[in-house]
Amino acid sequence: MGKFRRYTFTLALTIASLLTIAFSQWSPVVLSSVAEKNTSQDILPKEEPVVVATATRQLGEEYADTEKFVQAFSQLPIEPLTSFSMKKFIEEKKLTELSSEQISIVSSALFEALLATNFIISERNIGSELPKNTQLGLEAKVDFSKNMDFSFYNPNKHPYDMKLSMNKRELEISIIGIPFSHKYEANLTEKQEFKPRTIKRYTPLLQPGQKYVETEGKPGFLIKVYRESISATGEWMESEWIAEDFYQPSYRVELIGIVPSSSPLPPQQGTLGTESMANPDTNGSSVSETPTASTENLAPAPNEQNPQQDPGQGTDGSVEDRLWGKPNEVPK
Repeated sequence: MGKFRRYTFTLALTIASLLTIAFSQWSPVVLSSVAEKNTSQDILPKEEPVVVATATRQLGEEYADTEKFVQAFSQLPIEPLTSFSMKKFIEEKKLTELSSEQISIVSSALFEALLATNFIISERNIGSELPKNTQLGLEAKVDFSKNMDFSFYNPNKHPYDMKLSMNKRELEISIIGIPFSHKYEANLTEKQEFKPRTIKRYTPLLQPGQKYVETEGKPGFLIKVYRESISATGEWMESEWIAEDFYQPSYRVELIGIVPSSSPLPPQQGTLGTESMANPDTNGSSVSETPTASTENLAPAPNEQNPQQDPGQGTDGSVEDRLWGKPNEVPK
């Protein structure tokens, strides 16, 4: 019995020794493998900055100030959790002599690009008329004299860069940084157009039935701006209201000739009214006024009566004869 116990004890010691040797040989390999795995996780490439939004603007004939701004500030950093004011930035750089109209082109393109991000629009303004080469709903006017600014806030914990460049007569703006978890898109919707009302003024200084346009009217517009949030899987998440832009229409003024009379003609049907210009019921309506002798800034209306007659030809009975007299007329 004692011999069996000694044999068992010896066998146990042998097994233990073998296990110890095996562990001592394999443990460095295991530890090395674990260490290599942890190191590989640490050196995995981090998410690189990419272009997250872009916008372009076609420039008009005058774009020297826009080009000057782009050349001076081809890249503007936007730090995390900070605001950017276009007006304040230009004042700090002592560039207030730059044209507000051309700086507004830059801010409008920047506004369009920001609608494709989660940046918060802090202040935005529009003018009384929609500028050329600017899409309805995408204007961001900056005017130093009227204290009109364009500003926004970066709510992210990462910095972003605004890259500005010129390609011939086209302004290009890119926003570069860490990609967003959601996709953002601008949604310009519920567009309405309001035709200009027409004011008709009757004057004896024009031939009866002859019509001239004193002021060309312009239509008005209304549009709503939203920002749509879409998940990585393409699912619609949220619609954020940004603004509602309204450009008021302007009157079209027509002068119409009548037969001279000793007493003024009563106004024709139609009164000025007090309805808002945004009321669709007033679109394209006309208002008549009593005869007037005003002939300022007369211009022939296209496709109206007597389109072939030129007031400047000085023919008998023409507008110019009535206003300035005939060349052989004896001064009174």
